[in-house]
Amino acid sequence: VTEAGLQLSQAATRAFSELETAVATVRDNEKRLTVSATPAFATLWLAPRIDAFEKRYPDLRVRLLSSTETVDMTRDREVDIAIRYSAATADADEGDVLVRESVAAFASPAYLAAGMSIETADRLATRWPASRLAPIDWQAWQAQAGVGPLDDARLRTFAHEQEVVQAALAGKGIALVGELLVRDMVDRGWLVAWRPDVRVPGHAYRLITGPLNRHTCRVQRFTTWLHAALADD
Repeated sequence: VTEAGLQLSQAATRAFSELETAVATVRDNEKRLTVSATPAFATLWLAPRIDAFEKRYPDLRVRLLSSTETVDMTRDREVDIAIRYSAATADADEGDVLVRESVAAFASPAYLAAGMSIETADRLATRWPASRLAPIDWQAWQAQAGVGPLDDARLRTFAHEQEVVQAALAGKGIALVGELLVRDMVDRGWLVAWRPDVRVPGHAYRLITGPLNRHTCRVQRFTTWLHAALADD
């Protein structure tokens, strides 16, 4: 590389850096915040609470995207914040741990009123397609509860947790699902914990922000609100 070429390269780098900073500054003045979250978290926990954030910050409107895809926050300028579900270990993925999940069994009051045992009940669980995560299944629950082998014919699996929850609400069985995701439904009496003494450690929800937008006012506002809302739950 010639000296002239090196000078041009350095000048171009500075120019692009200043341009990125300017773009981030302009976006900081925008009224829209785009959040990409995993489908179950977006549907069952975040969507019912978006209005609480917008009431606190009426100058902001949240655009919620549902996705499990890996997001590159250094390249994707469309997304301000990503929330992903991953292993709870410190070195698992980028991003900060928002909350570590615990998993338990839930069913509708009508289903439990029949008084069936775990051996005769229909069981509902999530089987993530092509996931890198270790499964959280009924075998793990059985080990915690001291229950022996169960009939696989009474096990129904779904690709997403929100589908498991909907099946439980419809009275189709006992669902093994994250406690955080069904807290509202338990509070409303739509679902009831079955064997609440048995909990299985789950994975973690993580918060991912980009290097340019993590210090913007709108991202900091949402991040602070999100931590507080999860702590209240």
